[in-house]
Amino acid sequence: MSKGPLVALGAGLLGALLFLSVRTGSPAAVLLAFLSPAPLFAVGLSQGLPSALIAGAVALATVAAAASGSTIVTFFLCVVGPVLIIVRQGLLSRPAAQAGALDWYPPGLLLSWLTGYGLVILAGAIVWHLGQEGGLEGAIRANLDAAFGHLSGQAIDPRIRGLLDVLPRYLPGTIIVMWLLTACMSAVLAQASLVRAGHARRPTPRYAVLDLPRWTGVALALAILLTLLPGQAGTLGRNGLLVLSLPFFLLGLATIHTLSQRLAGRGLLLGLVYVLVTLLVWPALFVVILGIIEQWLLLRRRFAPPGTGREDV
Repeated sequence: MSKGPLVALGAGLLGALLFLSVRTGSPAAVLLAFLSPAPLFAVGLSQGLPSALIAGAVALATVAAAASGSTIVTFFLCVVGPVLIIVRQGLLSRPAAQAGALDWYPPGLLLSWLTGYGLVILAGAIVWHLGQEGGLEGAIRANLDAAFGHLSGQAIDPRIRGLLDVLPRYLPGTIIVMWLLTACMSAVLAQASLVRAGHARRPTPRYAVLDLPRWTGVALALAILLTLLPGQAGTLGRNGLLVLSLPFFLLGLATIHTLSQRLAGRGLLLGLVYVLVTLLVWPALFVVILGIIEQWLLLRRRFAPPGTGREDV
């Protein structure tokens, strides 16, 4: 018997156990849960989509045996779904102009698939809650009120009260961005590990030349317009804007990496950017803006050192 299905089975079990580790209540388990897609990515990017399907089915069955319906749906949408998308699309290739070479599916298009997937989940959640008072935002607000109801008669820090008032407006998009970013990081980690071990099916993409299809820019502009509207259209606009900010954030980072190649203190600059984004968060907005500018003005093509280029999309 081939060991491929056994490896896929083990990867599925490991991914499910990492995800379910949060049930222990340990703070460290949250980090383990974020790593839950990595085993599924590893088996998929090394053995192909059939093995990824086996691993995903085993992981889903394991979670179903130990958790409730909402947790099962969350695991499928946030972990299994992104894995199947990236593995299926990421292993596509076509003959290159150079004899014997292959052009692999570019990371920018992979990122656009994930972004579209996140937008579909967001739209589906909004439609699902149309019959509830206040829609999706109202459902989140009701859950938060139930969770923090015991504090209603106590003095609450105004900052916490303000956060509880604002959180329902942006929580769906924030959660989707968090899990899409987790999928991206897990895929990168799995691919790097497979390349070092000599088991990767495709070479590692050149992330610094990442580029996005034009529809992402159009969708971003549409999301901004929707934020001006009331009701569910506004909910879709606000949270869709967050989801669409992720690919432009990564494009902005790619632009910084490429343009900084001319600088002597490049390492210090890149380290400062990552520290500021990680610790303060708000500087990420400037990175997103840089990504938007890059898509329309092609800064890397104009100012990058020769040979750095952009990916072929």
